[in-house]
Amino acid sequence: MNYLNELMKAQNLTALDVSRASGLAVSTIRYVMAQDTVANCYKKTQAILADTFGVTVRELTVGGKRMKDKLLKAEIETALERLLSAVRKYSGEQVYVDLCFFTRDEECADDDFPNEIPDYYSYRVSIMDKDASEDMPVVPVISECGRIYYSTDDGEERILRVIPYGRKEGES
Repeated sequence: MNYLNELMKAQNLTALDVSRASGLAVSTIRYVMAQDTVANCYKKTQAILADTFGVTVRELTVGGKRMKDKLLKAEIETALERLLSAVRKYSGEQVYVDLCFFTRDEECADDDFPNEIPDYYSYRVSIMDKDASEDMPVVPVISECGRIYYSTDDGEERILRVIPYGRKEGES
């Protein structure tokens, strides 16, 4: 696995961004990106890239728990930034978003899909109502919960179906 590509993708960085941060040539970054692994490039290049991303050379070349944690953190931060940007873009009001999800949640599995363990999600979007009582200062605008099922037919996990709770697949 090329952990440079994974880090760049998770942090939404281009080869030019990494070049500027590391001092390496853009062509070098693109070459390393095109390789199956960072382990095939020069040790000095590995060290510079590892330093740029705040990881060890070993983590950059072979991964490990710390690398997975770093990738997960970057993905969550990117998703959070996009979500906050969307909320600000579509609402000029003070908005509250409650989001909850569980991965591989056996308790929400459905008999219609035996041997499949979905993820569970719920979210609620509310706005602040200045005229509301102190007991209920927010008004829910959007609320939904459901399950997400995955497919690994081609070796890569992809979302197969999303089914809101209270509905069966195909219902609206």
